[in-house]
Amino acid sequence: MKQKNTNENSKATALTHDEIKAILKEFDNNKFEISEQMQIAVVIMAVFGLRPSELLALKVRDISLEEGVIQLSTSFQVPIPECALQLFEQLIELADGSDYLFPNPKSNANPLPISAMSYVIRKLVPSFKLYSLRYSFARYLNSKDVEPRIVSKSLNQKTNRNVLLNFDYLEQRREIHEALFKALMPSATKTQTLTMRGIL
Repeated sequence: MKQKNTNENSKATALTHDEIKAILKEFDNNKFEISEQMQIAVVIMAVFGLRPSELLALKVRDISLEEGVIQLSTSFQVPIPECALQLFEQLIELADGSDYLFPNPKSNANPLPISAMSYVIRKLVPSFKLYSLRYSFARYLNSKDVEPRIVSKSLNQKTNRNVLLNFDYLEQRREIHEALFKALMPSATKTQTLTMRGIL
């Protein structure tokens, strides 16, 4: 079951790529104060535009490394570009047998609460809002003149206004995620081995 988002989303604003990179750099400079899972979570929300509730509800079984997709629901998939697959491999390993990709440290039978993720990140970046990453993703799509129906599908928006929205546009969306990943993580794309330590 997805968690409810906090009211912080009403105060969130889109971040620039430089601002997102600065946040990731702050994490790297304080690697003993924030877990690798938290760092990866920020990258995933920035690259895929997932809602915090969607991200934290993910289970290991929802990730298909072979097909390169996230099964976000029974009827909706998020394509994973090849360059980002290792992030999910790391998360599965870090889950350490939990069903959840982001398990609660107090009980790995439950997902990490949104409030806990927000609290940990804000200790390093006080002004940070989780929903800012989704807004940043939406702004990126608009800046690239992505077709409205692909924007709606990429953001997993519910609408019946256009029957064309029933198409998945998986490959088009995969290309979008790949371009955004490479823009935010240029150093990571130049190496065979991707870790969250010292990639910026």
